[in-house]
Amino acid sequence: GTLTIEDPQNWVALFAFLATSIVASQLSASAKRRAKEALERSRDLERLYALSRAILLAEGFSTATKEIAHQIALIFDFPAVSLYDCNSGGIRHAGREDLPGVEEKLQQAARLGSRFRDEAGNFTVTAISLGGQPVGSLAVAGASVPAALLEAIANLVAIGLERLRTQETASRAEAARRSEQLKSTLLDAVAHEFKTPLTSLKVSVTALRNSTPEPEHQKELV
Repeated sequence: GTLTIEDPQNWVALFAFLATSIVASQLSASAKRRAKEALERSRDLERLYALSRAILLAEGFSTATKEIAHQIALIFDFPAVSLYDCNSGGIRHAGREDLPGVEEKLQQAARLGSRFRDEAGNFTVTAISLGGQPVGSLAVAGASVPAALLEAIANLVAIGLERLRTQETASRAEAARRSEQLKSTLLDAVAHEFKTPLTSLKVSVTALRNSTPEPEHQKELV
């Protein structure tokens, strides 16, 4: 009922096999971990690319911010997303869940330019900055999101908001230019309409002042 190893060399072989198996197991686990991380990075890059396309196709500031929040929730499968814009003060919500009390957290993150995790509400909030200046903030619900991924999403949103704001400013400038052009055209038309009768009035008044016409002629001039 006993097990013995008669040859001492077999002890060496046993420990050699044991050490080899441990090293091989660690290398295999490390390789699998790196492969999983590479797959996750590749998936994140695909999602970021899809988000960038969605942001570039968005038109109109008021509707585009809502669409951007919706696309973030859809592409990254977040239960809830809230997007805050500093300039307008508006908050856009998307996703199948609600984030209670997120408005104050969004404003705080944008004001401080920080990122933090709210464990009670199960969401992460990060500031959205462009050129070192906060332009808004973003809140996403669910498990803790990698900081690099969240920062990449925030950068894309910052670029998208700036592009939309530039487009809106350009549209307003074009509308103002066209309004000024229409006003000038209208004034020219009105001036032209007044020019003919005013010329007749000037001729009649000049004739009355420079001479004393016959009563009938004077009545006609008047």
